[in-house]
Amino acid sequence: MMRHYKNGGTYPEFILKWVEEYGPVLVCHVMHKTMVFTVDQEAVKELLVNGNHPKSEFVYGRLSNLFGNRFVGKGLLTETDHAVWSERRSLYNAAFHRGYLMHLMPVFNTTSDVLVEKLKSVADTGNVISMASELSKATLDIIGKVAFDLDINSLRDLKQPFPKAMFTVLTGFDTKVKNLFSEYNPKFWAAGLEIGSAIKLLRQSAKDSLDHRTEMLRNDEPVPNDILTHMAKMADMMPALHKEKLIDDYVTFFLAGHDTTANLMSFFLIELGRHPDIADKLYAEIDDMVGKKESITYTELNQLEYLNMCLKETLRLYPPAAVTFRDTRDEIKICGYDIPKGTICAVSPFASARLEENFPDPLDFNPERFRPTAQFRPKIYGYFPFSIGPRTCIGQTFAQIEAKVVLVKLLQNFTFQLDSSQNFGLAESTTLKPRGGAMCSVILR
Repeated sequence: MMRHYKNGGTYPEFILKWVEEYGPVLVCHVMHKTMVFTVDQEAVKELLVNGNHPKSEFVYGRLSNLFGNRFVGKGLLTETDHAVWSERRSLYNAAFHRGYLMHLMPVFNTTSDVLVEKLKSVADTGNVISMASELSKATLDIIGKVAFDLDINSLRDLKQPFPKAMFTVLTGFDTKVKNLFSEYNPKFWAAGLEIGSAIKLLRQSAKDSLDHRTEMLRNDEPVPNDILTHMAKMADMMPALHKEKLIDDYVTFFLAGHDTTANLMSFFLIELGRHPDIADKLYAEIDDMVGKKESITYTELNQLEYLNMCLKETLRLYPPAAVTFRDTRDEIKICGYDIPKGTICAVSPFASARLEENFPDPLDFNPERFRPTAQFRPKIYGYFPFSIGPRTCIGQTFAQIEAKVVLVKLLQNFTFQLDSSQNFGLAESTTLKPRGGAMCSVILR
């Protein structure tokens, strides 16, 4: 496995390689721990849906802290106690309900317009830019406004303390993923001090925002019906809930809410650049259904069938939840093997969706797989890009609506030509991301 990492591979690719070579269930010893990897669909159903197996403390506990600082702590992503997680999750559901998200369309449109205007300044110059970087700034601005009523403006000024801290922390997370023992290596300690300062800034910002919103509620002042308001109400409704856990959720929503969507859109643009015929069909649909409209509506998004097909195919190849881990609650069987209670089991939507048995020609980017009239239907436990079961991603609808609005705005205005230096490999961070960014020159339509 270490050789795989040193050669530039990622964890999901490692799992795919092994299951193709050894079959649907295999065992790997990591330090003093034994892990079971599986793509067997009955095992996926048991581990993620039916069995109520908790997230792995060994894995997710290691994500809680970064260079000795509480990072996402026991947020919704890393909380391993199912009962504790379930109570908090249920209180957040209203903030991610499709009906509520429809009212966020003006914010999605406005922030997308800022990105469009910025790209117009570099369009037709021949300059190559990282669309991964620009999309990350845009999604950070969007999650800040719609979830916490913050005007971050990283698209206009990345040197402001908050966006600078966020991207510093992401760099630190990348370092931890690539170098499992980086926190114990002296050569990373100087960077660790900077990362620690950035984490403290983010968490202090979270505390200040939460305290201010709580005060507004107590004074009966009008407040937006956003995630921050739900957090403030939770603080009053659940006195036993430590504020640090709400701050954990705040950081988690920021982290997951912008990085995953930015990476999804980056992969989307890369695949369009690699497949001009598919890009032409998508441009034609957008021109026909939306034209040059400045404000995209939720109804119009639902009418863009080919866009939805392309997005689903991008999610198949590059799922946000590339690997997820569970600790077995009881002894279970996987493919006839007895798996003891307390065993770490890894399930990979990435590996499952790249197997021939689940998708013919699995490495081809082919949106036609998802045409509503197609005879082919993905297997439910072979395609689950946002995970599946009780702990499926709470923000998946938010992410897809956001991505569609931003992409429509971009494709209304530009074509994107991949630079010849573009690396088509994968890198790991909070999710999979394009190695080296989505390097493009931007051309006005």
